[in-house]
Amino acid sequence: MIKNLNIRRKKKFFKGAIFGLVLTAIGGTGVYKWKDNEDKVVLNAKDDTTIHQLAKKLNYDEDELRDLNDDIENGIRRGQEFTIRLSDLKKTDYKDYKIKKKDTLSKISAKFGINTDSLEKFDDRLESDEELSKHIGEKVSLFKRNEPKIRTVKYVVKSGDNLIGIVNNINKYLDKKVSLESVLEQNKLKSGSVIYPNQKLKITVMATKHEVKQIKKHNNKKIVSKNLNVIKGKDEIEKKYGKLRGIDISSHNEVDWEKLNKSGDIDFVILRLFDGYNMDYNEESKDGTLGRLNKIDSKFFKNAEMCKKYNIPFGIYTYTRATTEKQAEIEANKVVNILSKADIRPTYPIYYDVESQASEPLKNKKGKLVSSVDYIRNNPDQIIANFKAYADVLESNNYYCGLYTNNSAINNIDPTGDKLKEYTIWYSRYTGYENSFSDNVVMKDNYKGNIGMYQFTSQGRVKGVKGYVDCNYCKIDYSKIIKKLGMNKPIKKEEEKTKH
Repeated sequence: MIKNLNIRRKKKFFKGAIFGLVLTAIGGTGVYKWKDNEDKVVLNAKDDTTIHQLAKKLNYDEDELRDLNDDIENGIRRGQEFTIRLSDLKKTDYKDYKIKKKDTLSKISAKFGINTDSLEKFDDRLESDEELSKHIGEKVSLFKRNEPKIRTVKYVVKSGDNLIGIVNNINKYLDKKVSLESVLEQNKLKSGSVIYPNQKLKITVMATKHEVKQIKKHNNKKIVSKNLNVIKGKDEIEKKYGKLRGIDISSHNEVDWEKLNKSGDIDFVILRLFDGYNMDYNEESKDGTLGRLNKIDSKFFKNAEMCKKYNIPFGIYTYTRATTEKQAEIEANKVVNILSKADIRPTYPIYYDVESQASEPLKNKKGKLVSSVDYIRNNPDQIIANFKAYADVLESNNYYCGLYTNNSAINNIDPTGDKLKEYTIWYSRYTGYENSFSDNVVMKDNYKGNIGMYQFTSQGRVKGVKGYVDCNYCKIDYSKIIKKLGMNKPIKKEEEKTKH
């Protein structure tokens, strides 16, 4: 039975109910009952909930709530309608609402989650839009739904994420949408900024607890690629992907180098040197060269120093934004200048990272922002030309160069592997699995090019690195090749030492 409640309203009878009572009193067969649906109201569920939770909130007996809602079994979905008796609501279930000039029944219905036909049962002034307009400025008491509040969502970037996609995914769960501009401003980012797996973003939203819960649920969901092979056992993994194990890191990773070195978990590290964003390719720099590099990785020099200190073989990658060969050459010359001035000598290749080449997000004919994937899809020959221009500069300066790219990009720009067969490829294929260097690797590589290193997860765990880290298997001991060829040494510095 329903428990005692604070609000009780008189229920109305069918016309002739008194007559029915009289018949009963004199032995007739009249039936005493309430006027059908007179006291019932239809509400719209704001959040997913269980029958138990809803009954508890409304102070109902669960069985009686089920009797009122034949189509509801164990729970109610967001947006689903359900029926209760108006007379069973408590005072605390109501909220005073002031009627506004532009209000309509449909607007009030959407705001409070009350079926339009049920509004009149809360107040006679809600009989029609015409009646409503006569009472502007007056207050009515309506069922109080879960109101949204300003909340902060912490979003952890996953592999394959981009800012536009993150905003779109969050807005799927919000009645009040957030803008890309607000996300950029709050996280001190610029349009087109690079984001990285495991990077944490703070996003302010106007949302209910349920909406925030749905966003968190989406963020924690592991996206697993389809049609993947599971390779089990150390021998099989090493045969397929190589024996050498390594990680790639940037300023977003916190590394205890001593602990990492002692762990024995890795054989090499690939360090981020810079990304090409914020390069003004048309303006002259202080050193007289074209282009300004404003985004050198803040931990690069320290990371390179630690690799040298602990004798850990290391390579470098640069995230390119070049859209022309000239711009790619400028980026390559920056690499040479930085390494030669600091006398940093990588023992693994220097990789040209192809994921997004636009210095600003591109727009299609409709003015909509286009993702880096779309750019790569539409400009495959230009991307190859850019990479070869980059590689030519590095190789002419005695540096060993390779290409880093992912499955989607490489199968678009060079599906057969013929165009890049003379270059070594660092191939990325994330699976969504958190497996690190275990005895199970899940991957399907359908690229036939010259793959030397595989990046198989962004959700790896390695001793000495806080949180997730990218993990790689490598077929080739590049340090031996580079040493044998005498590469990755600044030519100018070597010549100056010889002269002295």
